[in-house]
Amino acid sequence: MNVVIQRLRTTGHAVYLDDFGAGAAAFQYLRALEVDVVKIDGLYVREALQSQTGKPFLKAMAGLCRDLGVDVVAEMVEDESVVSFLLECGIQFGQGNLFGEPSLDFDPK
Repeated sequence: MNVVIQRLRTTGHAVYLDDFGAGAAAFQYLRALEVDVVKIDGLYVREALQSQTGKPFLKAMAGLCRDLGVDVVAEMVEDESVVSFLLECGIQFGQGNLFGEPSLDFDPK
């Protein structure tokens, strides 16, 4: 699998590992596959906001990715308080309704 991913990367395609944190195998995938970006699952982010252990785990995930040279995107960024929390965890990219509502009106022009 990693051979295919590396071919994609050499042709200029960025490779994302989506829904990171959602499954038990997330760290195994990160170890086995060389990717450009990890997207932390939105439910994981939401749970981290409500848990005392959430922030240390997100910090550790972000630190590991940084050490591996992998960018991190957090999903479900709904308001500025989530942005502040994620920045404190070392996560600098976000995706969510704060940046734009989903739309069925897609014009690729």
